[in-house]
Amino acid sequence: RQTTTLRTPGGKKDSLFSNTPRKQLEQYFAASLVALAFFSTIFVISIYVANQHNSYNICQTTECFRSSVTLLDAMNVSVNPCEDFYQFACGNWKADYPEDVDNEIYAFQSWTTEQS
Repeated sequence: RQTTTLRTPGGKKDSLFSNTPRKQLEQYFAASLVALAFFSTIFVISIYVANQHNSYNICQTTECFRSSVTLLDAMNVSVNPCEDFYQFACGNWKADYPEDVDNEIYAFQSWTTEQS
């Protein structure tokens, strides 16, 4: 059986995988394009996911907003939370509800009942 080999004008064999400088350059360029496309896709997906993650629907109702304002008003931000967390979180509650100082749980339950 006889096979035919193609030869370039310079007499070299023409092959897809020949290691001529031009072929190597084309292969590096193609690999670079594939890598660029891959990393661009990863970048776009990560930006999309990050933007989706930050779109929370927290405290959008009037009741939720009122509750958050009341709880923030109960905080005493002048106290260092590392030294006295209870006073930091509830320090102003007694000023707003002085009649229920002895039973703060009852005061909170009364407040939540009033709000509903």
